[in-house]
Amino acid sequence: MHRKHRLNFTVYAAILASLVGLICFFVPNPVWSGTRPNLNAQEGVLAYEIGEFPEEEKYWLDEKDQAEKRGASEVEMAKILCRLGDLYEENDKFTEAESQYKRVISIEEKALGPDNPDLANYLSKLALVYYGERKDEEAESLLKRVVSMKEKALGPDDPELASEISSLALVYNSLHKYDEAESMSKRALAIQEKALGQDNPSITTCVSSLAVIYYVQHKYDLAEPLFKRALALDEKAADPDPSALGNHLIDLAKLYEDEGRYKEAIPLSERILSIKEKGLSPNDPDLVPFIDHLAAIYKAAGRNKEAAELEKRSKAISVHTK
Repeated sequence: MHRKHRLNFTVYAAILASLVGLICFFVPNPVWSGTRPNLNAQEGVLAYEIGEFPEEEKYWLDEKDQAEKRGASEVEMAKILCRLGDLYEENDKFTEAESQYKRVISIEEKALGPDNPDLANYLSKLALVYYGERKDEEAESLLKRVVSMKEKALGPDDPELASEISSLALVYNSLHKYDEAESMSKRALAIQEKALGQDNPSITTCVSSLAVIYYVQHKYDLAEPLFKRALALDEKAADPDPSALGNHLIDLAKLYEDEGRYKEAIPLSERILSIKEKGLSPNDPDLVPFIDHLAAIYKAAGRNKEAAELEKRSKAISVHTK
């Protein structure tokens, strides 16, 4: 399984979307999309907007060097290092991100003390990097520390805890500690339901994350109603996110395929392709995996004529893009 990820307290929904994406083998994994650094300098803002990593990295490395030369305060250094760490993490440069985050944590621990809950955000960032490096045990240890710190500061049922608990569930799932993963995911969902209500679309990814934990254990009877619930919540949203909706459609379709329920998987897969087509040109090569997958499902269901038409379309796109 591939991993794309990002941890941050304020982006609970995005964290859990990545967990759903872990079972989507034929599309790029969704990202743990954390909050981007608040860049004050215009040059830094421009680099972020146009996505030029080399320029952005150079900018913040220069800021770091200048701050060190002028003897900047540790508070200022921590902010620069954290922004640089965020940049590296967002570009999957985990070794570099780990170095920056560790230095930030060292500075903040001296200033705040090792048990201060304000450290939690930095510890979560480092846990994300460890997860990206497949250092699951290290990620688990940090997230357990974060949960403990937050519980003491906020109480066991505070809504802000849901993100840390869900992140820990994700790591447990990766470690095949399914009982712990299920327990944590259920707890996070209960917190969210209590805070927001059972019909609030904001709990969608929490619902689907629990479904995934059941899915990977082949507990399809428990996963299916949760995947359906996630889809219903998506569709209820005032401004549905096509990417999230597509991922949840994929999850349910994959479950149906695994059970050999191809007739039920087909309309979902057709809808997935339709969503992708709306955002891409007719000959975009990114459509090919979705076309090929739907063709395979048609074949499995005995709809060979439709399968052949899709295979012809897939080949035409491939030829067109060569």
